[in-house]
Amino acid sequence: MYSCTAEVNTNPDSCPHSENKTVKITVKETYIERVDVVSHESFLISSTVNIECIIILNTPVGPGIQPTVTWYHDATDITLSGSLLRNNDIVFISVLTINSIQVSDAGVYQCNAGIDSNVTTESISVCVTVNETLPSVTEELSLGQYYSIDCITGPVPTGVSVSWLLTNGSIYSNNNTLMIPSILPSHNNTQYNCTIMIETNPSDCSTQSQTITLRVKATYINSVILLPTSIVSVDINSTVELTCTISLNTGIGPDTSFISHYWYQYRTDISDRSTQLMISGDSKSLVTTLNITNIRPSDAGEYQCRASIDGNDTIISSFTNLCVQVPGSVITINDSYTDLTIGDTIKYDCASGYRQPGVIIQWRSPTGALLTNPLMLTVNQSVTYTCIIRVEANTCQNSLTKNVTFKIRDTFVKEVTTSSSLLTLLDTFQQLKCNSTTNTDIHINVVDISSIVQISWYRYNGRSIESMKISTNSSGVSISPTVPINNTLFQSTLIFSPITSSTPVSTLGNYTCVAWIGDESGRNETSNDVQVLMKINNSRDLVSFNQLHFLYTAGDDLVINCTITPYEMSPLLSTFATIELIHNKVSIVEPIITSNEYTNITISKDFNGVKLSDAGTYTCQYYLECSNFTSFVLPSEIKTDDINLFVISEFYCYS
Repeated sequence: MYSCTAEVNTNPDSCPHSENKTVKITVKETYIERVDVVSHESFLISSTVNIECIIILNTPVGPGIQPTVTWYHDATDITLSGSLLRNNDIVFISVLTINSIQVSDAGVYQCNAGIDSNVTTESISVCVTVNETLPSVTEELSLGQYYSIDCITGPVPTGVSVSWLLTNGSIYSNNNTLMIPSILPSHNNTQYNCTIMIETNPSDCSTQSQTITLRVKATYINSVILLPTSIVSVDINSTVELTCTISLNTGIGPDTSFISHYWYQYRTDISDRSTQLMISGDSKSLVTTLNITNIRPSDAGEYQCRASIDGNDTIISSFTNLCVQVPGSVITINDSYTDLTIGDTIKYDCASGYRQPGVIIQWRSPTGALLTNPLMLTVNQSVTYTCIIRVEANTCQNSLTKNVTFKIRDTFVKEVTTSSSLLTLLDTFQQLKCNSTTNTDIHINVVDISSIVQISWYRYNGRSIESMKISTNSSGVSISPTVPINNTLFQSTLIFSPITSSTPVSTLGNYTCVAWIGDESGRNETSNDVQVLMKINNSRDLVSFNQLHFLYTAGDDLVINCTITPYEMSPLLSTFATIELIHNKVSIVEPIITSNEYTNITISKDFNGVKLSDAGTYTCQYYLECSNFTSFVLPSEIKTDDINLFVISEFYCYS
């Protein structure tokens, strides 16, 4: 409380000497109603930062009154960096200035304001950031090139860490620089996230990140060319180089690992034998070579080069044929061999023991048949064989060939004879032999002498204009294979079957054998004619008389009958029979001549009163003759039967 006394010195004593007034002064309670800190939360490194702390009092104050403000940075008093301004009677502003903010300046800033002992606090997180300069998309990159880019331009401040992450969140690198050693097709449209971590930033600061998308040039294979493009002929043990050129639509490199190249021999992958791809010229062409050294026969065949980018859309070259040649010097056989003996079996080696896996040595016969080497040749005529040496895997025609002539000495048939000039067929097997004599030896160890000594049989029987060659299946006669008797004598045998009812008469005739050597049929010799006949067989026919009395008296009547009972002819011929009845060598009746139809035939003599002169022996005689084909069919044997006739006088007295 305050008292105020007023006195007037001139007032009479009757007046009050003074007057007192009392005044009570009451002071409002003053305090900080609110503190607000106003500022951006993120600041680029090296920028100037002003942080305002707005202090609002609950009541106005006079000019001499202001709050006390204290600034803290992560619990460190930095009040000296701030200033305090009166905005009006109740609002004061304290400004904290950070010149060229650095990583170390990031953190939590606290403004403490108070009047007397009443203090109010407010905090703010200050985040430091770096300048973002990363492009969102790259220019078109070439396959195989090295590519790098920095997330933060310039040196990375201390306390700042940079990571590159793939879109799946996996860390690609913990380095400011994104480095890709070789751009691959898979990098196209790939995104990389650059994440920037500032160690001093408060935890509520957001992480700074940038994303870049890679663009890769569209690259494809225009062509794959294999050189040489045609057939390549090389010798065994030599060296050849095949070159495969892969042409692209655009340049690449220096890395080429994303381009796959393959070498094939037929369907076998032989890529491991080739060189690596090398960039040639304007970086649009790549070259790989296949060096084949110490060439073997197995190296022959079709070669092919293939290429693809990242395993897609394989481009295939045309084929190159590698023909492996065998040196001509391996053929050591002579051009010809002369004065050979027919039937000689000799081994001929075309290449004197030369053997190489994959090399085929063969002989081609005159008929085109292919035979193995060495050639086991049984000489039966002068002939030319071809030795062929070829590489089995070759697809081209470059075989070594040599014609070799094998000449036999002049060999011919000088004489042909038969074992008989006449042969009569019977009911047993009959043989007719043809003997062929040569001018010189023939080795009889030949498997089939019949192919060397050619013997043919011919028959002429008067019914045909020309001779008929006898074959092995001719009816009634067969031919046995030609057999050697010695080195110059060779024999062919005709075997005639026994005469039966089925034997054809055409079997009969004049037979001739003709002989020659090999295929020289025009240089033949012919034997003499051999007449092959048949005799009519009536051996089983019966000739018989009728039974007579033992004794006749002159004047008696009697009949003598002779009956022929024929058996079936062998073979069936058209014949006629002659039958005679003879007494004392004189035919006593007209002979009967009749065709033989295999029926009984009887000749008779009637005696009407027999005479003494009629007594004696009577003979019945019978034989057959062929009614046609008579030149080669002989009459049969004469068959007879006898009977005795005894006659006595009627006056004969018995004693």
